[in-house]
Amino acid sequence: MDRAPTNVIYLVGTARCGSTLVGSLLGSMPGVIHVGELWRIWEEGLVHNFRCGCGAPLRECDFWSAVLDRAFDGVPVDPHRMIALADRWARLRHAVRLATERGRDRVRSAMGEYADVMARMYRAIAEVASVNTVLDTSKTPMVAWLLAGRPDIDLKILHVTRDPRAVAYSWQRKKNDPAKGQDMYEGGTAIVSLRWLAWNGLAAALWERPRAGVPYLQVRYEDLTASPQAVLDRICTWLGEPPRGDLLVDADGYYTSAPAHTVAGNPIRFDRGTQRIAADVAWHDEASPWENLLVAGLTWPLLGKYRYPLLATGRSLEK
Repeated sequence: MDRAPTNVIYLVGTARCGSTLVGSLLGSMPGVIHVGELWRIWEEGLVHNFRCGCGAPLRECDFWSAVLDRAFDGVPVDPHRMIALADRWARLRHAVRLATERGRDRVRSAMGEYADVMARMYRAIAEVASVNTVLDTSKTPMVAWLLAGRPDIDLKILHVTRDPRAVAYSWQRKKNDPAKGQDMYEGGTAIVSLRWLAWNGLAAALWERPRAGVPYLQVRYEDLTASPQAVLDRICTWLGEPPRGDLLVDADGYYTSAPAHTVAGNPIRFDRGTQRIAADVAWHDEASPWENLLVAGLTWPLLGKYRYPLLATGRSLEK
């Protein structure tokens, strides 16, 4: 008997867009499990054995051991092969191939093994966790596109955006990642800005039109932090669930952060207990105004689309 497809919410966006916060909130919904950035399990989990969101080294995590055993019948998957496939074909430079049928077939063929492995992982996660829906905050649009055409995955695309100046500033701040015991990677302003433009532009091009055939919703980090209940209600309605924003976060913006089996992500995934949602707007006063101008200059084609001003508030150019 054919099995029903696995329900997967795939969050697309750029790093530092607020995906871990979104995942923590939606992961507390009944029937949903948030697994963090699943595509990084091969390198960060199985190769380097960094810590799962539950606190255990991933290879020693009972949950992930059960998932891998169930997905592959006890036969180990070569993580280096999975890493090589993703590094070779999940890069944005291959997005131009998606413009033609021949190019799309080429990517599907090259990444077929990778897609099969991910589909088996999703099913095993849902079965081990006894849930209906897997939330993957990997953010990579090329992988999301690859999964969208599979009959064994019922995919929904949640697109999260954040002001690119905030994203660029976040990449420049030193932040310790307790999963690795070291500081998170810092990125250059120009590279981060161009990636913001490319990833968000590709996500919109692939899915925001109804003809794409994949349920798609775009939300902004700024709206979530300003009115969390309203945005969460909007997401619930999109998922076909009754509005429950008031059950996920209270009127003052407080929510409960519980241990979750997340792979990679922002260090807030290790926070426990009552937490308050508050917008990180330090960039308004601390980011270099010249850096902000550079970011705006590189990302302006999409600023208006996502309702971000061309000129940011904050320090004046004279400072």
